Amino acid sequence: MKRPQLYYHELHDPSNYSESPILPLIDGMVFQHNITKSMFCPFLSSTLKEQIVIPLPDFSHIEHSSNVGKNNSSKKSDDSQNHTIHHEQQKLPIPIPTDEITIGLIGDIQKVKGIDILWFICMMVSENYFQQKLGNKKIKFMIFGRPSEYLFRNFVHYTPYVSIQHLNQLLEQYRPHVFLDLSLWPETWSYTLTLALQTRIPIFSLMKPFPSVIQERAKKVSPDTFRTFSNVSELRDLLLELVHNPPRDLFLIPPFLRYSRRWTHLLLS
Repeated sequence: MKRPQLYYHELHDPSNYSESPILPLIDGMVFQHNITKSMFCPFLSSTLKEQIVIPLPDFSHIEHSSNVGKNNSSKKSDDSQNHTIHHEQQKLPIPIPTDEITIGLIGDIQKVKGIDILWFICMMVSENYFQQKLGNKKIKFMIFGRPSEYLFRNFVHYTPYVSIQHLNQLLEQYRPHVFLDLSLWPETWSYTLTLALQTRIPIFSLMKPFPSVIQERAKKVSPDTFRTFSNVSELRDLLLELVHNPPRDLFLIPPFLRYSRRWTHLLLS
């Protein structure tokens, strides 16, 4: 492949992967989500004997843990097949100040993660129209990771994290009101989405022109606070709505590192 991550349109170009010496040797492939399987499988190989869907180890299986207290008796959860490696009790929600609006992004923000779009968003919020709508409130961006390019230093800050405990410390320090998903690449699962979902604050996601595992997962887990936008103008409206009706608290991320027991069966079989 030309790069580790192909854009969706590049999957349609066989020259990006057909010359790989590895792919012809693969008899089976494990996908993290049904969306990922349907998106990548037709392009990677027509000789796959096995196509298995098993999530890799992740902090939660948020799809199950977020539904605690809801009536799910009609459908048995696959959570019984998960194994918890580490557990720490969830803390109480943390109040978020409303005098300043903090827009968060998790992970290293590069081209495929939408840093160019973030630049346009920075331009938008610095315009007089947006500033007038803010009133006395201030707005800033906090990247819990690293940007690949220099951005507006006056309201774009970044701090990489080295562990979930460290990320929780940063969340408690900066207390974001919303997370942005600007990814342009067809994510296979998105661990950063898992982390964002567990804070229970709104997530605004750039609409994807392809099947999106991010939007599929987020709509299932958090339909009331997950919103999509197709352009910067639509995001502006969402942000102004958030300014006037911000979330009041967020939850820290419980470090439940879980993996499916199906991995044990697969590797030992």
